[in-house]
Amino acid sequence: MVRARPAMYPSGAMTGRDWRSTRAALSGGADLRPVSPGQEQSAMRSLALRALSLGTALTLGAAVLSAQAPAQRPQPRRGAQQQPQAAGDRVGRAAGLLFRDITLTDAQRTRVREVQQRYAEQRRELASEARAMAPKRARSDSAARGERQRPDSATRVATRAQREQLRARMQQLTDRQFADLRTVLEPSQQAAFDRNVSELKQRMAQRGQARGDRGVRGPKARFGGAAVRPGAALRRGA
Repeated sequence: MVRARPAMYPSGAMTGRDWRSTRAALSGGADLRPVSPGQEQSAMRSLALRALSLGTALTLGAAVLSAQAPAQRPQPRRGAQQQPQAAGDRVGRAAGLLFRDITLTDAQRTRVREVQQRYAEQRRELASEARAMAPKRARSDSAARGERQRPDSATRVATRAQREQLRARMQQLTDRQFADLRTVLEPSQQAAFDRNVSELKQRMAQRGQARGDRGVRGPKARFGGAAVRPGAALRRGA
């Protein structure tokens, strides 16, 4: 039987590598090493998915109608394995939150659909731009052996600047869409809509802050090119 090595020497002192790895894990490792093309690619894909998901969340459809006339969610079968919550459920909650405590007339629903259709194409274009901006994974003889080439600093700076500009355009598009939706409502409904928009933006900001840009600041810290799990360094010896 193979016995695990102790986290510390008998004297109780941690090795230098343990300290460095633990510090990298706890700090998040965001700036310890330059990001790889795969990480930048994941970040841009995440941005594209965010654009499409938000557009879906703002679409008046079954989610909004069910928010005004909630239906019973089917209960899982006994003994069935619980699966992680699907993204569609989160989208439905976002749409329900946007029009919470607001009863739309048939005419208002028609106008809201028209607003959504105007912005849907713009969101798809932004998502396409984000996907197109994802860097291709350059490969050479060394890359063919499993080593990825990292972009130079100028390329990384330019890609990050493009990503920030695209994110700002997405936010501007969302704000214009909220403003157009607000004009559909009666003055008595606009106060509730304003509260809902504020809460929705707060939730989105909190989720984005906790998650970060996946692929750029993921849950795994990187030290020495290898993923380091918090606590793993304490279980490694010299």
